[in-house]
Amino acid sequence: MFYRVILNLFICFIGFNCFSQISRTHYIPPISAADAIQDQWIYMSTPNKDLSKYTIKLPDGTIFNQGEVSNTSPAIISLGSGVNSFFNLNRNLNGQVLTNSGLIIQSQAETYASVRVNSSSSFQAGALVSKGDAALGKKFYSGSFKHNNNAHFSFVSIMATEDETSVTITIPNG
Repeated sequence: MFYRVILNLFICFIGFNCFSQISRTHYIPPISAADAIQDQWIYMSTPNKDLSKYTIKLPDGTIFNQGEVSNTSPAIISLGSGVNSFFNLNRNLNGQVLTNSGLIIQSQAETYASVRVNSSSSFQAGALVSKGDAALGKKFYSGSFKHNNNAHFSFVSIMATEDETSVTITIPNG
């Protein structure tokens, strides 16, 4: 009996964590890359069968895109190609506080949102998956490789959701 209760609780907690990537609000911080990123797009879907309206804004409130999404009709929104945009930044801007970079996605219903990219070499690709409101105010850890040349680098991108936000970054071992 005791084991059955524990098993049921465990299954409930797994179910809660499975929905941690859907939200009504998604914050997509900007990225930077050593290799030239070409195709960039947002992929959105929802478990809802009814159409749900969404709006994609820049941090200053400028509307970038609007539309509708359902579980049978995902949204694929192009962000363009190359660097020096509000999403893919030139690596010379690394380490700076930027006030108009990144994206904010708001929708009527819970949605999944990710940004997907292809490199100019056509052999590499990547995806940034938003955790939505479930990620606000949490501790995160980043792992990366040490690079011994200037051609490659690792980065962490953080997006504040409110003015006057304080962020503490701790780098172990210097």
